[in-house]
Formats: sequence, structure tokens, C-alpha cells
Amino acid sequence: MTYFFSILFAQQGKYNRKSISSLGVIFIKDELQQVDTFYETLINSHIEVPRFDNNVIPNNILEKFLNKSQNIKDIESIEKVLEETVLNRIVEILNDPDVQNHRGLGLKNESDFESFAATKGKSLGLNSDEIKMLMNSAYIYMPFIKFSETTKKRPFGFWFIPRILIPDILSYKIEGGIIWWKISNDANGNASIKKVNKYQTKTKSSSFLLAHPAMSFVMPFYTSNHKKLEKRLSKSASEVFFRNIGTLSKEMTEFKITGQIIEAKNRLYKVSIGEKEGLKLDDGYFIGEYYKNKKGDVELKKTGFSKVFKINKGSNNKDDLTTLKQSIGKKVSEGSIVFEHPRTNILLGFRYGESSINIPKTIFSHILDYNLKNSNILKEDITTAKNFEMIIAYNISSIVKKPQTFLTLSFGDSDIDLDRNYINSSSVKSNFLISHTTYTLGLSRKFGFGRSNFGYGLSLGTDQLNMNGGIYLDTDLSPGFYDFTFQSSNIASILSTEYEFLINPNLSFNLEISAKVTQGRSVPNEFHITDKNSLYDDSVRLPINKGTENDWPIMMNGTAFKIGLNYHPKTLPFNIEGWFN
Repeated sequence: MTYFFSILFAQQGKYNRKSISSLGVIFIKDELQQVDTFYETLINSHIEVPRFDNNVIPNNILEKFLNKSQNIKDIESIEKVLEETVLNRIVEILNDPDVQNHRGLGLKNESDFESFAATKGKSLGLNSDEIKMLMNSAYIYMPFIKFSETTKKRPFGFWFIPRILIPDILSYKIEGGIIWWKISNDANGNASIKKVNKYQTKTKSSSFLLAHPAMSFVMPFYTSNHKKLEKRLSKSASEVFFRNIGTLSKEMTEFKITGQIIEAKNRLYKVSIGEKEGLKLDDGYFIGEYYKNKKGDVELKKTGFSKVFKINKGSNNKDDLTTLKQSIGKKVSEGSIVFEHPRTNILLGFRYGESSINIPKTIFSHILDYNLKNSNILKEDITTAKNFEMIIAYNISSIVKKPQTFLTLSFGDSDIDLDRNYINSSSVKSNFLISHTTYTLGLSRKFGFGRSNFGYGLSLGTDQLNMNGGIYLDTDLSPGFYDFTFQSSNIASILSTEYEFLINPNLSFNLEISAKVTQGRSVPNEFHITDKNSLYDDSVRLPINKGTENDWPIMMNGTAFKIGLNYHPKTLPFNIEGWFN
């Protein structure tokens, strides 16, 4: 019966709002606690969202549960006591003959209800608002945290390096979830409550713990205050924890926002749901139709996928309906159903390709120090490099009011293939490496045409070229191999254009062409050799005269061609959205 009515509402193009009730408590590790201001804020932001009518179970119903659960240390036992006290008490109230009768009438007459509540409420120990809340409730929930821990460890196993040089990493981890119970009625109006879902997630937040306050001048975004940092990490991990359980809860069939297509034109569809249900630009919605299977049961078949293109802000004007743009599947007509596909606002991207670079074999021909000009490190000019890039894209469409707009953070690493006869093996040791890294922050925009999207982006960041390893120098010191260090850093701007093909709603294939311009010539900011004194068993850095700016080429400008994938996850273990915010 419930399923039938959910279908009926969807076919009428209406979203059937659900009434959810909080127990007003959260189970943390081995203790049941009242929801404080901090957790209440997170619950309001991620669970009690606009799509629901939100309530709190009355205290006098919770009283017995709170007393019996004081010394219970595990969530399974808490569930059992909750069912024996709160849930059974709610069922008892709802199955009271008088309450059943008034529930059947639907409380249409407010004055009749107030009269009933004043009389019945005294015997039940409830006021009229509490009675109405119980009579209208459909779902009850309780968040829980089974495990939380702060850990401190050395990064990357550098246990032997002093903390003043490489600080410890402090981490805060959370494991837990949320439990949902549903209030149902049989054909005779008798109420019952059963657990319908239990979602679980893990989250973590980490940061450097400085060894001394003075280090904050070098690393201004970190602190040496252990308690202050732990509190900050706890808040960050809690934020993503509640965001995750909120997103997972939206996966419940009953909680997914649904609507009926009222108007269809090409691949643009108008529906009556909108901002009041919590829709945002670029939210994903499956398109489907109901049909009867061979057993005669009604099922919903997915026929396509779309994203919110324009949002209805609450106007009754037909022209202000929410517009969805279809990207996957065949075109449909009026009457088809759309239903939510909840996901995080973060896209994760991976790219691999080839970029141009310019490292001439004569790069050190003007360096007289230590006979570096005759070292002949390179046999020929290096003009290409293979590169790998990781991208985190944060959807800011709801902020800028433009669909498919992203704030992007990327890290790129280029591998110079030294096996392609570029290197004189007699001049360098096997540990000699040339690397090229790029860090950027930028904006990008996409325009959709079915499964295909075209986009462009502009990023700013830093480019860094490194050469490190042993090279042979015929010096006055002593001919032989020396550790050589070259590092050049520049500000870079990148203009890119992209083609994207949607494989499915969560995964896309991407082609990207970009052009990069760096600011100025590639003058090294770090340039020296290391002389090891065997007598004293120590090393001395010997600086090299760089010459003038005009002595150096522009090495990191050029174009790049990359292919890769974008993935749209449901949840994330880290508070990436918090970093952007």
C-alpha cells in the first residue's frame, strides 16, 4: 500500500514529503549523549534538510530509555533498549483506539484535534504538539559513533629526522553511522516500527603538528598546540562524517526526491520540485518509467540520466519550474519520472599524456664554475615529457549560479624519459633524475550536449623543474662525481580546453589540450654541487655562479595533450569540501 501511494504521488508530479523524528541523542563510543549545539548544527546541515518535516521525540517518552541505557557500552544493546522503551511506547500510543481514530480522520479539523489533544494528552502525558508529531511521524533516526581516535606519527617513516625539521602528523579518525526506523500501518490502521537501514562510514582529518611555535613562521597554516589542533581536526572529521551519513540516507528509496516531467522539449524537462526540496544546480537525477514485471509487481526502470539546469525558486509560475537537462539515454515525453542520484560536490580526475618542454643540451654552456660547461650531461635537446596529473574539482555552480562550474586544484608530475638517448651515461650516475612538477588552482566551465561535454579552464600556479643526482665534473678540487642540484621555479598560467564523454553518471572519459606560459626565463633559484670532505666526513654545498637572466632559456612553456577519467564519488573519507570552503 505504501509503495502504491509513493508511485501515485510520483505520477502526479508531487514530491511526498517525509516526516522524520530525532531522538535528540547521539551514541558516541560507549556513551549516549544529548545532542549539543555542535552536533545539532551538523544535523541541521546534513540530515534535517529541507526535503523533510523535522521533529524531536518528546522527553517524557525518552526518559525511560535514557535511564536504562546509562551503563550500556555498545550500539547493538542500545538499539535493543531503544526498541523496548521508546519504539514500543510510540507504537502503544499510536495504537490507542482514540489516536487510531483521529489518525484515520487525518486531523483535518484543527479545533476537533485540539479538543481531542487536550483530553487525551492528559492521560498520555503529552501536549497537543507532541501528539500531532507522533501521529504524523514516519521515520525515526539516531546517529552513532563507534570509534574515534587521535593518533600521532612520523610522516613517511622519517623517525630518524628531528621533529624540528619534519613535524609529526596528527590525525583524528571517526567510524560510525546512522540508524533509521520506519513507522508503518497495516490495513487495519495498526502501527508498527521496524529498523529499515543502518548506514556506516569512516572519516579522517590530518595535519602537521609543529615541534615549536617558532615554526609557524615557516608553516603558517599549522600549529604546535596539540589540543587546539586536535579540536580543529575533530570538527573537520565530524563535518565530513555527518555529510556522509546525510548523503547515504538520501539513498533510501523513500527519501529520494522524485517528480514527474510536466513539459518536455528536446532534452530539457520541466518538473515541479525545486529549491524548497533542497535542489541545487548540477544535482543528478535518473529518468525512469514504472512498469509491471512478469510477477505483476510494479518496478521503476531507469531510461536515462539528467542534471539540474535551472531551479524553481518557489514561484507558482509555470515558466519558473525546475529544468533538467538530459545527458544519457533516449529522449522521453511528459509523464516520465525523475528521481534523485545523491553525490558529493567533488569530482576526482586523473590524466596521462605528453607535454612539450625545452631543455637544450647546451643549457650549462655559459657556466664556468667547476668546468660545468664541458660536462656534456645531455646528448640532445629534451623537447617532450610524459606527464601524470591528479585533479580535485569542487562544483561551485550553486554559488555562482552557473551550471557546470568548478573550482579546480591539480598536481602534475612530468617524467623525463632519460632512456631515450638523452643522457651521456659516462657523465652521470644512475641516480640522476630530471623532474617537472606543477601545482595549480583554477576555474573551469563545461557545456553539455548529451553524453558529450565541452569545456574550458584557466589555472594559475607554480612550475618547478628539478635536476638532481651525481654528475662527473673535471674540477680543480678533484675530478670525479659530485651531487648536483638544479631547481627552477616559476609562476605559471594554463589555458585549457576539454572534451568529456559520459561513460555513466559517475564516470567520464576526458581529452584535454592545454597551453602553458611561465613568468620569465628558467633561472635557477637553487643551483650548487656538494663536495664531500673525506677527512672530516662532512659535506659542503658549493654555489655556482648563475650568470645573467638572458643566459637561461624559457624551458617550461608549451602545450600538453592528455587523456583521463573523472569520477564522481558518493562520499569521501576526507573533508575535501571543507578545504575549498
